[in-house]
Amino acid sequence: MAGDFKDNPDLHRFELSVGGEIVFATYRRSGDVVLITHVEAPAALRGSGAASQLMQNIVRSEEHTSELQS
Repeated sequence: MAGDFKDNPDLHRFELSVGGEIVFATYRRSGDVVLITHVEAPAALRGSGAASQLMQNIVRSEEHTSELQS
Protein backbone atom coordinates (compact mmCIF):
# COMPACT_ATOMS: atom_id res chain seq x y z
CA MET A 1 0.00 0.00 0.00
CA ALA A 2 1.43 3.35 -1.00
CA GLY A 3 0.57 6.60 0.65
CA ASP A 4 1.97 9.94 1.66
CA PHE A 5 3.41 9.86 5.19
CA LYS A 6 4.21 12.93 7.23
CA ASP A 7 4.71 14.17 10.75
CA ASN A 8 2.26 16.96 11.50
CA PRO A 9 3.87 18.52 14.60
CA ASP A 10 1.27 21.30 14.85
CA LEU A 11 -1.40 18.67 15.53
CA HIS A 12 1.01 16.28 17.34
CA ARG A 13 0.22 13.46 14.96
CA PHE A 14 1.68 11.30 12.24
CA GLU A 15 -0.47 10.99 9.13
CA LEU A 16 -0.71 8.63 6.19
CA SER A 17 -2.86 9.76 3.29
CA VAL A 18 -4.26 6.93 1.18
CA GLY A 19 -6.79 7.50 -1.60
CA GLY A 20 -7.85 10.86 -0.23
CA GLU A 21 -8.39 9.47 3.30
CA ILE A 22 -6.09 10.04 6.28
CA VAL A 23 -5.19 7.53 8.96
CA PHE A 24 -3.40 9.18 11.89
CA ALA A 25 -1.66 8.52 15.17
CA THR A 26 -1.52 11.23 17.83
CA TYR A 27 1.59 11.36 19.96
CA ARG A 28 3.49 13.01 22.79
CA ARG A 29 7.25 13.39 22.88
CA SER A 30 9.37 13.15 26.02
CA GLY A 31 13.07 13.37 25.25
CA ASP A 32 13.90 10.50 22.90
CA VAL A 33 10.57 8.76 23.55
CA VAL A 34 7.53 9.03 21.29
CA LEU A 35 4.33 7.88 22.97
CA ILE A 36 1.49 7.04 20.58
CA THR A 37 -1.70 7.93 22.42
CA HIS A 38 -4.35 7.25 19.77
CA VAL A 39 -4.62 5.74 16.29
CA GLU A 40 -7.61 6.36 14.06
CA ALA A 41 -8.54 5.22 10.56
CA PRO A 42 -11.59 6.34 8.62
CA ALA A 43 -14.12 3.59 7.89
CA ALA A 44 -12.98 3.39 4.26
CA LEU A 45 -9.45 2.36 5.38
CA ARG A 46 -10.32 -0.02 8.21
CA GLY A 47 -9.14 -3.53 7.50
CA SER A 48 -6.93 -2.35 4.62
CA GLY A 49 -3.64 -2.42 6.52
CA ALA A 50 -3.36 1.39 6.44
CA ALA A 51 -2.89 1.69 10.23
CA SER A 52 -0.19 -1.00 10.11
CA GLN A 53 1.55 0.85 7.28
CA LEU A 54 1.32 4.07 9.29
CA MET A 55 2.97 2.42 12.31
CA GLN A 56 5.74 0.97 10.13
CA ASN A 57 6.39 4.42 8.69
CA ILE A 58 6.52 5.93 12.19
CA VAL A 59 9.11 3.38 13.32
CA ARG A 60 11.26 3.93 10.22
CA SER A 61 11.00 7.71 10.59
CA GLU A 62 11.95 7.66 14.26
CA GLU A 63 14.83 5.23 13.63
CA HIS A 64 16.13 7.56 10.93
CA THR A 65 15.81 10.58 13.22
CA SER A 66 17.65 8.70 15.99
CA GLU A 67 20.48 7.78 13.62
CA LEU A 68 20.88 11.40 12.53
CA GLN A 69 21.14 12.54 16.15
CA SER A 70 23.85 9.98 16.97
